[in-house]
Amino acid sequence: LTEIDFSKTHISFSEEIEYLTESLKSLNSLKILTFNGCGLSGHFIDIFAQFIKSLPSLTYLDFQNNLFTESEIFFILTDIFINNPTITIPGFAYLDEFKKFLEDRQNFKMKTLNMTKKCLETKNIKQIGELIKGLESLTEIDFSDNMIADDGAKYLSELIMELPNLIYLNISENRIVTGGHHFLEIIKKRESMNIIGLEDIDLFKRLLKDEVKELNLSEKWL
Repeated sequence: LTEIDFSKTHISFSEEIEYLTESLKSLNSLKILTFNGCGLSGHFIDIFAQFIKSLPSLTYLDFQNNLFTESEIFFILTDIFINNPTITIPGFAYLDEFKKFLEDRQNFKMKTLNMTKKCLETKNIKQIGELIKGLESLTEIDFSDNMIADDGAKYLSELIMELPNLIYLNISENRIVTGGHHFLEIIKKRESMNIIGLEDIDLFKRLLKDEVKELNLSEKWL
């Protein structure tokens, strides 16, 4: 069995997903798998991603026209593609960007990473972080206009410490409310670091330079 097509077969219950994935798991001969228009949603995202990774010979996967959000699609594609970089997945322009991303990372050529407007959540940021951690060539990251929350800001502050030459991070237009304080220690240690999108960082930089004549800390979530 080398090809299975489930197109327009409505698969919406967890029991159906679990039975299906368990039955086909580790099918060594399977090369082409189609789930186009099956009603798959994020409730099954982890099961689906693990299932795809269990198919060693898979070369083509079509899961267009389902109910995954942009963030969930990013999660699936990243997880699958890292495991199987030669696979063809139609319908997602993001894959071309990601192929170049992996190639540059492998060759230590990556200087900038632009991930604006990708609907990224914290879980996606952590995926990317594991891939770029320790890259000495990386100097700029742009995560603007996504859905990163305070826990994502905390993770990014930890990630920066493992990117020795990073000098620019844009996290504007996200959902970070009280996460700015995580970056204060970085600013103290790395004066050239430029973090866009956090008012608290701008204030802290001015404090370090003794440029603040009047200090107002109202509504700063201290």
